[in-house]
Amino acid sequence: MLQDLLNLVFFDGCVSCGNTLAKGESQVCLTCLSQLEPTHFHLKQKENDLYFRFAGKVPIAGASGLFYFDKKGRFEKLIHAFKYKDMPEIGQFLGEYFGETLKSSSFLEGIEAILPVPLHPRKELVRGYNQSEKIAEGLQLASHIPMQKNLLKRVRKTETQALKSKSERWDNVADAFAAHQKPPKGVLIIDDVITTGATIEACIRALMAQDNPPEIIKVGSIGVRKAM
Repeated sequence: MLQDLLNLVFFDGCVSCGNTLAKGESQVCLTCLSQLEPTHFHLKQKENDLYFRFAGKVPIAGASGLFYFDKKGRFEKLIHAFKYKDMPEIGQFLGEYFGETLKSSSFLEGIEAILPVPLHPRKELVRGYNQSEKIAEGLQLASHIPMQKNLLKRVRKTETQALKSKSERWDNVADAFAAHQKPPKGVLIIDDVITTGATIEACIRALMAQDNPPEIIKVGSIGVRKAM
């Protein structure tokens, strides 16, 4: 137990492979980062697989993801540590990395606020943080676009989406969100990993229910599951 505690406090290795981080590296070594599969969606924000998961359902101006989610791969290990091993700094690091990537394109043009997908208060209390909020914090650092974490609220507790079908995912999150403030004209909604997009779709519907909905809505995540 003492050794486990020491490893937790003084761990200075790559979260993905465990190797010691070199000078200038943070959370994830450059070797592991180079082996993650980037989506490059930000270069074709209206012509990519993630965008087409929302197009025709809700008004969306663009979509992007940082990496493809590879099951049982390096990225899944990062996400697992981030969400379930009390390592919020991973989300901040990947959010900042995502922000720097988006800045190399026109993706952030017109965006006035970053909106993290909210967790239910009880779930956030158990986890200790909202993982989407940590990603948004990193994005804010890189882009200097403010995060508005209280604009969207989760008004109904939902079950985990992991083992649900596409239709079950939508039923699970329908009417689970509400917008409690007037949104700005351009918003970027951020989630950790997007599979079907049901959660973000529910967030967009909550925004569109406002008297003055945003004119520009874009979505993003650090992980995107490949279409099946």
